[in-house]
Amino acid sequence: MKQIRLALIGAGATGRAHAAGALAAGGFKIAAIVDPIAERLTAAATQFKAETSAATADEVLAKADIDAVCLCVPTQHHAALATDVPSAVTLSTRPPVLNSWSPSRLVPA
Repeated sequence: MKQIRLALIGAGATGRAHAAGALAAGGFKIAAIVDPIAERLTAAATQFKAETSAATADEVLAKADIDAVCLCVPTQHHAALATDVPSAVTLSTRPPVLNSWSPSRLVPA
């Protein structure tokens, strides 16, 4: 069975909980972790045996082979990050957006 290669954007408490849950569920590999706080990034990358880690999503999403992206960042960043994800399933913590017009940015025309 092929593992789903997951990129985790945000390695705070929520991100670590989602990574642990994905691994516990089975069928997932933490392919990449992104977090701007170096200590948190290093700790999460080591804990979850991530193949790649970086301070910004652009650094990872442009080069990593990713099947799904889990956005575990503050809500105000969800829409912008989701539109930057190239051809991967994007999962978001709730709420996915802050206002009623943001969802239109996430749905392809």
